[in-house]
Amino acid sequence: MNNVSIIYQDEHIVAVNKPSGMFVHRTKLSDESVFLLQTVRDLVGKHLYPVHRIDRPTNGLVVFALSSESAATLCNNFRYNRIEKKYLAVVRGWVEDGTIDYSLLNERGNKRNDAVTDYWLKQKKEYPFAIGKHQSSRYSLVEVSPRTGRMHQIRRHFKHIFHPVIGDTTYGDGTHNRIFREQFSRHNLQLQAVSLSLSHPDTNKFLTISLPIDMQLTLP
Repeated sequence: MNNVSIIYQDEHIVAVNKPSGMFVHRTKLSDESVFLLQTVRDLVGKHLYPVHRIDRPTNGLVVFALSSESAATLCNNFRYNRIEKKYLAVVRGWVEDGTIDYSLLNERGNKRNDAVTDYWLKQKKEYPFAIGKHQSSRYSLVEVSPRTGRMHQIRRHFKHIFHPVIGDTTYGDGTHNRIFREQFSRHNLQLQAVSLSLSHPDTNKFLTISLPIDMQLTLP
């Protein structure tokens, strides 16, 4: 679980690959003693400033700032969706390229906020595992880009279109999750943050940080 690797680092920012199951920083939701923030701080030997986060079960890219000035710039850009985020997800069924425009309730459940997610089919496969009236199981690998940053947006949006993300124990399908555990030894949420495109907080030059191809999520 502590297998954290540095993907990019300069004098102003550091980007790492967060394992599934690890919180980005200390939270009241868990009494665990190991978090991504402290782990990366020990790796780089510098004070870190968190500027965004991804869900605990999601793995992939997380960026930290190395100064308060860089943190202020990046936080502002994340807040106003000026940073392009790309994910990979394995979802139930076969899908085509599309956009999900469906408002989502906020964390308190008292207000609906606009939420838009674009996605593109990367690969699809069919496996000889019968479920219900179907004699086989179909899955798609999709590239996903959320235009907004709502809580659990990708997972909730794919549930909304009846193609839940595999391994999602909150919004997903338990039968398909079990197939991936038993047939492919995939026990985690099949959602990965693979790319961030941003204006560098010091130079303002456009920068894209991506996970290496051999670290990216695939269909089994």
